[in-house]
Parts: sequence; structure tokens; C-alpha cells
Amino acid sequence: PLDINSEYLYILICHHFSKTSVVAVDGSTVAGFISGYIPPAQPDTLFIWQVATAENYRKKGLALKMAKNILARSSCNNVKFIEATVTPSNVPSRKFFESLANEMKGEFKIGPLFTKEHFFSASHEQEDLIKIGPIQRTKLEVN
Repeated sequence: PLDINSEYLYILICHHFSKTSVVAVDGSTVAGFISGYIPPAQPDTLFIWQVATAENYRKKGLALKMAKNILARSSCNNVKFIEATVTPSNVPSRKFFESLANEMKGEFKIGPLFTKEHFFSASHEQEDLIKIGPIQRTKLEVN
């Protein structure tokens, strides 16, 4: 499940990281959202922080289209790798990133990053680091 943050944080993320985030809208309905950024120490990497797709829009390729939309932007011209963190129980998110790796013809690697001991809440699962790449930029034609 998606970690829920304050409305203010989402507005701030979209404001500060508008070149690496996307909101998919269908009429007046928010169908999906991806927030990401390029870490200052890794200018060749897009870190995808959150991916959310409304229930009625799942399993239709929307998340993949949103990710490719971000990667096709000039702000991501130097991106060769994609990173994200995912909890072990978040199988849909893992499958999405495996699909993205397959679509972008990049290697998919996963391993531990933050253990449960890193979190203040004892109920938070460990976060595994997903690394995809190098990606093939020729796969960025967005429909």
C-alpha cells in the first residue's frame, strides 16, 4: 500500500519536482500519479518515489505510460537508470517495476536498502532498492 502523506507534501513535491513527476487526469478524475526526482549525487538516475493508480485505471498500462512520459522529457535526457524502493509485501509495485525494466530493456536488480530498524515505527516493513538499467532511450515513444 502507498504511504499516505499530507496534502501539502504532495503539492510541494509537484511544485519542486514537476519535471520528474506526472499526474494523469481523465476529465475531472485523477487517474494516476508518479512522483520522482533526480538525486543530486546521481544525475543519471531517476528515483521514482511513489506510483499511484486509481482502482478503475489499474491493469491498463497507465503507470507504464506515466513513467515513460517522465523519462521522455528533456529533464531526463541524461537518465540511464531508474531507482525506487519497495516493501516486500508490495507485489503490485514490484511487478510494475519489473514491467518497466522489461519495457526499457534494462537490467532489474533488487536488494535491501533500509531494514525495519531504520524506521521509528515498528510496523514499517523494510524497503528494498530496485535498480533498473541502463535503459534504452529508444523505448520512450509515448502514446
